[in-house]
Amino acid sequence: MTYRELTALCAASARRQEHGAFRAALTADSPESMTALLRDVLAGRIRAGTATCSEEVWARPRIVFVFPGQGSQWAGMGRRLPATHDVFRGTLSACDAVIREHTGWSPLGALCDGEEDWLSDTERVPPAVGDGRGAQ
Repeated sequence: MTYRELTALCAASARRQEHGAFRAALTADSPESMTALLRDVLAGRIRAGTATCSEEVWARPRIVFVFPGQGSQWAGMGRRLPATHDVFRGTLSACDAVIREHTGWSPLGALCDGEEDWLSDTERVPPAVGDGRGAQ
């Protein structure tokens, strides 16, 4: 399969096909290796490094993660999550303690107190967005 054929297949799979009950995430360094991985998945052979899940996983409530990068943050992002998700609150608190120890600034405080001036601060945004914050 050529690179062009592979990109067309991916685009068609994402936009034009009925989405089934099975998902697979693959990484490859060439169209040829991706073709081999896809053939293996279709044959039921799941190689190491291939992530798969079934419809049962998708039936759970959805949580969307926002991946860091300047401009991906917004005011109020993830503000309700600490109050509703214990694991998130615990992880965020642990990350907050480390960041606070090294910088004197609290991402958790900014999140919960509604500070917004940090949103354009390029020294604060990457660790704050990357500390596990998600959008509901």
